[in-house]
Amino acid sequence: MKILKKVVNYRKRVFAVRLNLDSNTDDIWNIYNLLNTGDLITGTCNRKVQKEGTTLTQIAKKTFTATL
Repeated sequence: MKILKKVVNYRKRVFAVRLNLDSNTDDIWNIYNLLNTGDLITGTCNRKVQKEGTTLTQIAKKTFTATL
């Protein structure tokens, strides 16, 4: 796990952290223990989508974002 960006503003009560997680680590368990009810989590992932036509196969890179 790497911390990419950290924002702490006590006056506006804004606390934000941007992390880079590996896919097969136990870092998600540590983050789970830090979260409270009402916290927002936003995640982004990239996928390769194949579109098959009659003669050509196109590969497009799509970015998906979800907020929980």
